[in-house]
Amino acid sequence: MTEKNKTNSRKIQAEERRLQILDTALEIFAAKGFNGTSIKDIAEAVGISQGLLYYHFTSKEKLFMSTLESHTFLPEFRRILSESDNLPSVSEMKEIAFSFIKTLERRESLVRLIMHDVAFNPAVSDAWSLFLREVVALLQKYIDRCIESGELRPHNSEVTARSILANTIMFHITRDVFKSTDLTVREYVEGFLDTIIKGIEYR
Repeated sequence: MTEKNKTNSRKIQAEERRLQILDTALEIFAAKGFNGTSIKDIAEAVGISQGLLYYHFTSKEKLFMSTLESHTFLPEFRRILSESDNLPSVSEMKEIAFSFIKTLERRESLVRLIMHDVAFNPAVSDAWSLFLREVVALLQKYIDRCIESGELRPHNSEVTARSILANTIMFHITRDVFKSTDLTVREYVEGFLDTIIKGIEYR
């Protein structure tokens, strides 16, 4: 093996180790929270020394923020909304909300981490706020297109965007954490969006 190949191999191994640390850190932070987790906990779970872990991440705070960044919802949520660009119909909103909830299900460890620390850790709170602002903006842009096409009446699209996002998040939390309903994801999404889109006023 040439020296260049050896160097490339070491870089690949280092990146694989870094990803392994981040994946393991996510599970432990989600279970114990930031304050309840130690570098020793994560190093032992990965099967490496604390010194090697500090080689990749210089502090628990750096590791925590890198864990949040590497497992963020945003790329997947951006993809879901970008794929709706060519489907400007009201019914597509149901598919967007359905996909949002399924994403939360796939990222259950990240949801638990956020719920565990969002009220106590400013870094988590700031990261969560940035995420919510961007997703609301993307949803609002989609709803505005539906208004421009005449599929929805003019209204405050930010309120609708926030309602859709809040409903999807709260459904996931209350269903999977508090076990509060037997509704399927599809039943819930269609029900709450029919209410939002059609309204509940008798005409």
